[in-house]
Amino acid sequence: MSTWQRTAFVANPGGCPLDQVKALDLFDALCVQVAWGTEPVEIFPEWMAQAHSLGIKLYAWAWCDGKDVEGEANLHRACAEGFDAFSANMEEPYDAHGDSSSPKYKMPGQYLHALNWPGPLALTTTPKFASDMGAFIQSGAIHQPQAFSMENATATFSAAVDHSMSWGWPLSQIRPLIQCYPTLGVRPDPYELNVEAESYDLGGIPYVVESALDGEGKDWLETARPTIEREQPQDHPEDTMEMIGSQHGIKAAYNRMKTIDPAGCNPAFNPDNYDALPLDQLKAWDKVCRTLMILRQDHDEEAAMT
Repeated sequence: MSTWQRTAFVANPGGCPLDQVKALDLFDALCVQVAWGTEPVEIFPEWMAQAHSLGIKLYAWAWCDGKDVEGEANLHRACAEGFDAFSANMEEPYDAHGDSSSPKYKMPGQYLHALNWPGPLALTTTPKFASDMGAFIQSGAIHQPQAFSMENATATFSAAVDHSMSWGWPLSQIRPLIQCYPTLGVRPDPYELNVEAESYDLGGIPYVVESALDGEGKDWLETARPTIEREQPQDHPEDTMEMIGSQHGIKAAYNRMKTIDPAGCNPAFNPDNYDALPLDQLKAWDKVCRTLMILRQDHDEEAAMT
């Protein structure tokens, strides 16, 4: 089972009855907020002790305000000590909106370097976050774009995943946060969510679970169970197919055979237009050249798509 499978976020541990969470038989871990910027937040030690007694793992998450990148990273690591995993929450204060000249563009990497987190790591962001996340990707972190579709109609599961991939995240490192709290009394359609998640073979993480412990919320969580429980996809070996390119030597070899064995070549055959002559007019070396040119073209077209 992967680290973030069967996990939910909690913003207010004091308002999250653990006996009800346990009774759902849906979550193995809860991710609780431990800091806001450079300030720690209350983490309810008794609540944490009860979670451990119930066999519920505890992960930490912290909101990044960007006023002191290194300072808040150091504080977040200290506040998350003893937790099994950590998720950094980066939103507008870290979002360069794609402007590589903005100081914000490199801030995620600066934060990660200062964080020096030794365990499982995640990055949760707004769904169209556009700063350099390369350091997080290379670290093996999981991206958790916030697919809160009732807050923003464009923040769907699919749109969040597509944006993550466009910024270099492989599917094996994406697991969106999904809205399980109501906006104006309405939650996202869990059936539609399941369809979207299944189309990518990806799971999702409910945010925030304490808001879904009423009757309707529990029904919502149960319906979304396939998405919450779906395993994280595995990395596939990278395809190392290389382009053959223009330096294939096929035409050079054919031109040499025209000198060595002219009887095996039709002088009218042109390797650059190998289908111009009917096949019954091609001689042995013409046919070999035609075959090799077709194979090289097909190979390079496939290599270009990998």
